[in-house]
Amino acid sequence: MRKIVIIGASVAGHNLAVNLRNLGNDSSITLITEEASVLYDKNKLIDFVSGAAKENDLFLTSADIYQNSNINFVSGKKVNLVNADRKQVYFKEKGSVEYDYLVIASGRRIVLPEISGAKKDGVFALNTLGDYRKFLTSIIRETVCVVGSDDRALNLAKAINAKFKVEVKLFSQRLFDQSLLVEGIEVINLSIKEIIGEGCVQAVKLSDGSAIGVCAVLFLESLKSNIEFMKNTALEISADKIIVGDNLNTNIENIFSCGSVCARKDNLEIIKSTDEVISESLYLSDVLIKQVKGEICQTC
Repeated sequence: MRKIVIIGASVAGHNLAVNLRNLGNDSSITLITEEASVLYDKNKLIDFVSGAAKENDLFLTSADIYQNSNINFVSGKKVNLVNADRKQVYFKEKGSVEYDYLVIASGRRIVLPEISGAKKDGVFALNTLGDYRKFLTSIIRETVCVVGSDDRALNLAKAINAKFKVEVKLFSQRLFDQSLLVEGIEVINLSIKEIIGEGCVQAVKLSDGSAIGVCAVLFLESLKSNIEFMKNTALEISADKIIVGDNLNTNIENIFSCGSVCARKDNLEIIKSTDEVISESLYLSDVLIKQVKGEICQTC
């Protein structure tokens, strides 16, 4: 029996695993996620902050679907290293899993800037449900900084303002239409140069030399691909994305990729929608089934 291992259980990885089973593939399928929970709707995380959505409203599936589909769902496990020669995936803690075909669907994440104080308590890179949970358990009584330039950053600022009744400073490169703002939210077109505080956040120093007292700093920009576990391989990467061919194959035999972590060489700037990722996962499931049957080769 062929062993298919998928790293990442968000939209790309989840749909790939389920599609493989729905199309009748009888290979061993292992789906690995660093998170403790099953697939959830990241678009509702801001509603979770505001209270408009409860945690149970976020989940798009349950662990039962994996059990019923005979998919080995490995949650709360961080992949530390892939040995492409031995076809082995190693976890940060003890343990490993062997593969015949590996799919990297590990996505991208927000990273903290390389500024002084970025690792203090009260600084958050909001990526996962766990990150949002941690923020919501913080004591929020003073001004909060949100760093981001898209609508999601603005909506998060509004949610925090409404929930905690505090001022929010939105640090953005974008000039938001004033009609989109509400009382208690100020847009600042400067950058944060330092986060100040004794152990925890107390203030931020700005690029113009001024400082603002705050109790939390939330980052919603600066994305990086989750591919550190491939550092000892010859995987082709450009612009921080895995390069894939027409069959979503990488340059390493029997390793594929799908979702936001990968792109074709002539389209590195692509931002894939959820629907596009789902379609890509369906396509890759068909490719893998044909690969297992020997109907196509990886380089075809």
